[in-house]
Amino acid sequence: GTGYVANISSMMGSMKMNTWGCCLGYRASKSALNSLTTTLAVDYGGKELVFVTLHPGYVQTDMNDGAGSYTPKESAEGLFEVISGLGPTDNGKFYDFQGKELPW
Repeated sequence: GTGYVANISSMMGSMKMNTWGCCLGYRASKSALNSLTTTLAVDYGGKELVFVTLHPGYVQTDMNDGAGSYTPKESAEGLFEVISGLGPTDNGKFYDFQGKELPW
C-alpha cells in the first residue's frame, strides 16, 4: 500500500501568499517545513510514499487568543477528510483543511 506523510504547516509558510509580512520566525519555520516536504516528495515520493503539506486554517487557539475563524474540531475534521482522500497524484502538494490547493 501507499504510505502518507502529511506535515501540518501554515499558509504563512507560503512565499506567494506573503502579502502582509509579520511573524518572521513563524513564517521562516513554516517555509522550512514546506521546503522539507517538497524535497521529500521529489526524492522519495511516488506510488509507495506520498508527501503533502497541510494548512489547518485560522484555528481558535491560545496562539491567537481564540480569535480564529475555525474551532479545533472543525480543523481536525477537515484535515482528516483531506488526508483520507489523498492519492499518489497528490505527492508534493500543499492543501488547506478544506482541500483547496495552496501556492508554495
